[in-house]
Amino acid sequence: PEDKRKSFTIVEGNLTDICRTLASHILTPPEYVEPSIPYIIEVLRESAKIISEAMRDMSGDRLEAMLGGKDVFINILQYEEGKYPVEDLRLATSYILVNQLLFYHVISSHRPEEFPPLDSRLISRPSDLGSYFKKVYDVNYKAVFSYNVASLIPERFTDIVRTIINAVKGIAPEKVRGDLLGTIFHDLVPFEIRKSVAAFYTNVLAAELLARLAIDRHNVKVADFACGSGGLLVAAYRRKKELLERERPFTQEDHRRFVEEDLLGVDVMPFAANVAACHLALQSPEYFTNRIKIAIWDSTELKPGKKIPSRASLETVLTGQTDLEMFVREGKEVKGVVRLGEEEPGEIELEKCDVVIMNPPFTRHERIPEDYKTVLFKRFEDYRDYLHGQMSYFGYFILLADKFLKEDGRMALVLPATVLHVRSTEGHKNYGLKNIK
Repeated sequence: PEDKRKSFTIVEGNLTDICRTLASHILTPPEYVEPSIPYIIEVLRESAKIISEAMRDMSGDRLEAMLGGKDVFINILQYEEGKYPVEDLRLATSYILVNQLLFYHVISSHRPEEFPPLDSRLISRPSDLGSYFKKVYDVNYKAVFSYNVASLIPERFTDIVRTIINAVKGIAPEKVRGDLLGTIFHDLVPFEIRKSVAAFYTNVLAAELLARLAIDRHNVKVADFACGSGGLLVAAYRRKKELLERERPFTQEDHRRFVEEDLLGVDVMPFAANVAACHLALQSPEYFTNRIKIAIWDSTELKPGKKIPSRASLETVLTGQTDLEMFVREGKEVKGVVRLGEEEPGEIELEKCDVVIMNPPFTRHERIPEDYKTVLFKRFEDYRDYLHGQMSYFGYFILLADKFLKEDGRMALVLPATVLHVRSTEGHKNYGLKNIK
């Protein structure tokens, strides 16, 4: 696009002419060129491909550890051990680092006194990025910065990392307004890569429609227990903001309350949680918050009153809690993806909410491992009269939403059309007729 900002010019004339010219410049606001979203996404995707090439020696086992652990790969992704789509998973890991660079650059642009801008000249090895990221990690945003991807890149690729840093700074993402900045995070990762790590996204327009139908007050508490990239949570954020601005201006305190108290997102996939945290936090990048309620967990194990530690082994996440020590004890099979730092773990205390908004996974019952299906039946034993052996995965999330709703709460779900006629959902329909108004 053409930059319409004027360069140096000479104006000749009498005093009246000079005053008129000066007035026209003073009273006319400058025209700025909005950065091109498609161009920014193209540059960032190319950066991810380059990083992926730098990690070409990374094995399937290390990718498994980075992206969720063996239990996630077997139960959620349904991959057989040794048959992982390694190239796609390596690229997914690369996108985590791109997200981290982009996120850090944006917040450092708004708060340079707390987070020094990235300087490629100070990077002597890829792992040096950790010294920048730790500053934000120590404040919070653990779902964004808990994955130390930079340390996996060999030192011989340091020049490439410097080039990518300069590219991120050169595309000036900090000049993009908040809602479009979220769009970058939403659209950045190609579908085939998202599919390989089960990070499915809800169509933006569908998300906005669902939020409008379900949310009618700006002070409602909203939860998404299959949050993916955070699209539905962002739609809920925007809807709450729209309703609030009908009464008064939106403030930093409102942003803090929205992301720290009112909106909860949970996803079993670390990759999805990473994108969701970026997507939600950058809706108003000019406002900084110390916490964001995005958790990495198997949602089917949750219930009101439970506290989710900020660090846990994925073995514990997928099989259920037996004692608090399990969350900080590491065993032979435990992966460190969700173990977030050395400080005392923070907690998210789960409570009932006004709205549960979700696009739950549609996994067919044939693809759910029998051992995991047994676990699911046990977790929902209070609904045993409504369970069915051939129930698809989304059926459990309908019951989960019911667990967390207040008496007058609303359930807003994206479901397949088959929910209306298949026998396995008869229990849900009977339960709804008896208990939902």
